[in-house]
Amino acid sequence: MRQEIKNHTCFDYIIVGGGTAGLVVARRLTEDKNINVLVIECGGDPPIEALLPLLFVTEPLTRLDWNFTSTYDSYAANSQPGNVTKLTSGKMLGGSSCLNHFIHIHGAPHDFNRWADVVNDSSWRYENVLPYFKKSEHLKDPVVENSPYVN
Repeated sequence: MRQEIKNHTCFDYIIVGGGTAGLVVARRLTEDKNINVLVIECGGDPPIEALLPLLFVTEPLTRLDWNFTSTYDSYAANSQPGNVTKLTSGKMLGGSSCLNHFIHIHGAPHDFNRWADVVNDSSWRYENVLPYFKKSEHLKDPVVENSPYVN
């Protein structure tokens, strides 16, 4: 919910970046109605081209993109002009998820389990983070939702 911020307004949390991660954190924090959260995002609301899947090809290198590039490191992107890779990153509420490539992954279970072992913290094991991934998903198509291919 947007609201005008007045002088001396207090917040329990200030989240810099209204991308995918920032908005998920903000949503989780605001489940407690006693917590006041401010999200600051450099970009604005996603425009119409971010809402229509076919138009994702028009979004890189525009005001919707941070237009980052990799740096030369002598082994990656050697076939690319200048030996660097364009790193498209969304500059709007929703961040890169609004660039509409429709790519969604939870990550490899092995990676999460390895991280948990490295930091000696079992809360990072895949079976422990999976419920948080699923909590942030909102599938509303009953045909897809009831498909035997969706777990």
